[in-house]
This record gives sequence, structure tokens and C-alpha cells, in this order.
Amino acid sequence: MSGRNDRRGNDRRKNSRYDPIGRRPNRSPPSRDRDTPEKEDLSGFVKISRHDESARVGGKIAWNARRGENLPILASGAAAIYKAMEATAAARRFLGQDDRPLELVCQPAFRAENKLASMAIYFSTLKKRYEDVLDSKTVISVSKKSNPVVVAGAIAARVRERSNPLVTAIGEEAVCNAIMAIGRTRLYLEDDNLDVRFVAVVEEAELKGGDGRWSYVTTMRFRLYGEEVGEDEDD
Repeated sequence: MSGRNDRRGNDRRKNSRYDPIGRRPNRSPPSRDRDTPEKEDLSGFVKISRHDESARVGGKIAWNARRGENLPILASGAAAIYKAMEATAAARRFLGQDDRPLELVCQPAFRAENKLASMAIYFSTLKKRYEDVLDSKTVISVSKKSNPVVVAGAIAARVRERSNPLVTAIGEEAVCNAIMAIGRTRLYLEDDNLDVRFVAVVEEAELKGGDGRWSYVTTMRFRLYGEEVGEDEDD
């Protein structure tokens, strides 16, 4: 399990596991005519769509991280969530090129009670980079057909065993399923006083298809790190 005394930016305890409209400390209560999260003031967030450039958003994430201001990303739909993860991996890469590289870790939270593909992605930074991001004895592969509920159960079981699994996914639907599964994992671990955060990495590899042709495939890898939390984490 990982400690949290070396973290900069947002305290992980403020990153709610289920959070319809985010947790801005000074947010005023919603009025009676605000019946959807989209009508709330989301000025404290970065909203991303499938049309955004991941490198540009990643640069913004990295710039904020260097200043100790980790603004969360809001993403709705598989394509937007995929783009958010591309941007997150890009931000981590940019931070790794600094003279004093920071580590960028993430935690997803659902924005709706139905726990579908509408997510808030929270960021925190560490002063020391992980050296074992792609080195895990437990690899969980997620596909576009995977059930996030089942995957979340598998991840939670590994975290309870004090194992830090590596989750891999290829394609928008698969990545979306992986992030939703991690979001559910956080909910499943709440009664155990455990939580997870992850580091996102993008890798490209040349693979030979069934027709004999070679093509480049982008794989997203999410290294999970479990940690113990106090019972009063959301107080």
C-alpha cells in the first residue's frame, strides 16, 4: 500500500468515489431548478470531448500540476473518456521530461447514479516517479465486451490481497470499460477502508493481423496502486 504524505495538489481524501458534480470546496448549494449536473457551474473543471487534441489537454494538465493546481477532467461517453486517458498519459510524459519530474496519478468518480460512462477524473501529483509502472505480476486485460462490474470485482479482490494489478485495454470501448471498472472498484473497496489510484501509460506496438498485414496498435495501460484510507476520508 502507498502512503500519501508525499502528494502535492488535491488531497486524495477530497476525491469522492461517487461525485455527481465534483467537490469544489466553495461551491454554493444547487438551486431547486437545477436538476442535472450539466446545469451546475463547472468552471473548476476541464471538460473534454472526442474532438479535443489530447496533447493540448495534456499540456494543460501538466501545466496545472506544476503549479500544484490539479483540475479534474469531465468526460462523457467512450470517445471522450478515451481522449481523457490519452491526455492524461501525455501529461505524465510531459512531467517526466522536467528537471524535477513529478508523478501524475488519477482517480475516477462517477457523475451519475446509474454509473454509466460519465466520469470525473481527479489528479494528484507525487514528488517521486514510480519505477515499476509496467512491472506487475497481475495483468487484467479489458476488452470492449468486458463487463465493468465483473472487472471491478477482480480488481478489488487483487487490491484486498495487497496486489497492484496492471489493467490493459485497446480501443475506445475497452478503455471506457476499464475506467468504469476502476470507478466501481473504488466503491467496492470503501467498506474495507481501501482506495485505488492509477498511472496511465500509452504504448504503441506493431502487430500482425490474421490477414498477414502489420499495423500499429495503441495499448493503454493503467497501473493501479492500492492504499489504506481513514474512515473519515470524506469528512
